[in-house]
Amino acid sequence: MKILFIVRTYCAPDIRVERMTRSLTTEGYEVETFCLHRDDLPREQKWDGGLIRRIINVPESKGRHMVVKLLSVICFTWHVLHRGRRFNIVHCNDLDMLPLGILLKWCTFGRVGVIYDAHEYETEKYHRNGLKKQMAKFLEKLFIPFADHVITVSEAIADEYKRLYPRLSRPNVILNCPPFRDIESKDLFRKNLSLTKDQIIFLYQGGLFPNRGIEMIVDAFHNMTDKSKVIIFMGFGPMENYLRLIAEKEPNIFFHPAVTTNVLPDYTASADVGIIYYQNTCLNHYYCSPNKLFEYIMAGLPIIASDLYELRRILQSNHNGTVVANVDNGELPRVISIYDRKTIKKQSEQSIKLRHNYSWEQQESKLIMLYNKMGENLKS
Repeated sequence: MKILFIVRTYCAPDIRVERMTRSLTTEGYEVETFCLHRDDLPREQKWDGGLIRRIINVPESKGRHMVVKLLSVICFTWHVLHRGRRFNIVHCNDLDMLPLGILLKWCTFGRVGVIYDAHEYETEKYHRNGLKKQMAKFLEKLFIPFADHVITVSEAIADEYKRLYPRLSRPNVILNCPPFRDIESKDLFRKNLSLTKDQIIFLYQGGLFPNRGIEMIVDAFHNMTDKSKVIIFMGFGPMENYLRLIAEKEPNIFFHPAVTTNVLPDYTASADVGIIYYQNTCLNHYYCSPNKLFEYIMAGLPIIASDLYELRRILQSNHNGTVVANVDNGELPRVISIYDRKTIKKQSEQSIKLRHNYSWEQQESKLIMLYNKMGENLKS
């Protein structure tokens, strides 16, 4: 069985795509990934998840020009339709790739099967509003009935898709969980940032984007009288320079550059408490279960989270963290203040109990089962 992953990123890396393709390759499937090219990345790259082909380069200076965007779409489409015919299954990552996957299916008269992998609540992302949102809803409603299987990243989003498209089977849920690992803190933050043993380390890791509560976290630590509690922001994104400047001024606020995925678990486990503070600005946030949630759990960290549906469900049912009921009224400093070593130990033990349930090995088995079933159906 030959599988084609199509994704409109650079795969440098895309953790979900990386884990899935590695699992499928290990299972014996032949996997290729078509994605975008960037000057600092190779056109072709062999790795243990198969082969990556980077198709087209759109310079950042010209990437917003409508003509350039249109030409890039045409070029990418041609490559997928031309080369994609030799594959048995096309795995469409995100809504942007779904119409192209269905078009390939039609061009091969149904010989190529299609999996639609919605990495988020695709039509309800924050940046999709007005005409963009209506267009996204139209495209998804038009093409999703032709997908052989649909995958989502949380139980709540799967329920929403079933509500939106009642004639479809409920989507398969494959969470963005990391591989299982034993906890072994190497105290990297204390070594790298010269922190002491008596300081309690709170961690925000991942994308540094607006509407993720970053300014509120900064305010909470800025106004805190107990400077033995420190926050570390680790990641990349448009708010990086803002956080670097804040970290230079505040004694209990630190910035750490993003690290590679192979060493990320060691850094996560070097913190004491993880924070997820997304704002409820869209349904995609409300139903989200981001990578960092499961990375914190795998590291055995207690978690402080904003009151969003899926985060609340996991933390309250497992007693491994605290939900901040009122995000905008100064509740966060009070929640941070309750975290002493006793509270951290108690909630950490609960996160540790969850590590097997929220490991990639559990998600991998569901992915392999889905592909094996789809392969049997295509053969018949």
